Amino acid sequence: MDTVPIKAEQLPTSEQPTEPEQPAEAKALPQQPAEPEPMYKDSVLAEDGDVLILLNDQSRIRTSSVVLSLASLVFKKMLGPHFFEGQAPRSAVEPKQIALMDDAPYAMTVLLNATHFRSMVGPLGFTFKSMAPELAKMGLLAHRYECVPALSTGAEALMLRRVNYLCLMEVDPTEAIRFFGLYSSAAYSLRLKKLFQYFTRRLALDATTSFSTIGEVEACDVLPTSVILGLEEQRSALREYLIATIAARTSGKCQTPGCSRSSPSSTFVSEITRKLALPHWPPPWSSTSIRDILQKLYKPIEVPFGHSFPVCQHANNAVSLTQREPRAICKVADERACGLCLVCVRQEKPQSRCEHAAELKEAALKDPIVQV
Repeated sequence: MDTVPIKAEQLPTSEQPTEPEQPAEAKALPQQPAEPEPMYKDSVLAEDGDVLILLNDQSRIRTSSVVLSLASLVFKKMLGPHFFEGQAPRSAVEPKQIALMDDAPYAMTVLLNATHFRSMVGPLGFTFKSMAPELAKMGLLAHRYECVPALSTGAEALMLRRVNYLCLMEVDPTEAIRFFGLYSSAAYSLRLKKLFQYFTRRLALDATTSFSTIGEVEACDVLPTSVILGLEEQRSALREYLIATIAARTSGKCQTPGCSRSSPSSTFVSEITRKLALPHWPPPWSSTSIRDILQKLYKPIEVPFGHSFPVCQHANNAVSLTQREPRAICKVADERACGLCLVCVRQEKPQSRCEHAAELKEAALKDPIVQV
């Protein structure tokens, strides 16, 4: 019988692919969208914590229900027997998860750190720019969760350490509304009287734009209308005082002993405008802050009276603005720029009827830039 040779099947080798090679585009699989990484790492504030707080940046914070209940009346009710979160069993092995997706994550992280006796600056720390908005948001959360007493002391100490640096910082007048408005909002929510007075004073002295824009800043809408009206009233009074004071100097008294006659100057306004490096007088308030005027006036300057109408034979000896007078003007303006009283704001009383002026003046945080 003839044998039929069986042709051996050729086996695939590493040099010969099992299937025809596909184009690179066809082989590429659609990439799944990467899950956003949490901005802050998971943290443990209580080793035996029985509550796990979930935030909307996917971070998780292990906390203690006992500490939360002591610090916050809202958490105390939430973890009590009348709410679902409190009825569910919880332990250190199986902590109860509570999602707070509507709250600002970093501000809530700072709040939880503070209530658990940790650093209030949070996991990422604070810069001058980030501190103001985060403190304002934390103030809103402190009010919402009714834990102001647990946070006010730490927040006050944190802001007081920054006050000296803030006094030396040059803040753009157009940004002063937002910058000091956020600090004022934090002080308002946390019931910090001295700091509220200080930051509202900075608003009156440094801001040039309308205070009605404060409500447009995130976390500043908590400030009531009385704050806006009080700030506008105080700043307008300071501007009017400066304009009236300089206008009164346009008539100079004769410096000759025994001669008390005065005469108007024809060059004083232009001279004081040049000395203060202003385009005109009154100054353009939309771009010139009251602080800027006071800083320039505080420097030793002397404005000669200039030519005058001959009222007396000694009229040319008149000096309209001596070296001491500008500092006296600054001192009066410094006293009038007293900021707002938090007690009166919360009681919805006008600042003109404030009965705490002596207390505020004694406990006020001084501003060394215009302090005389």
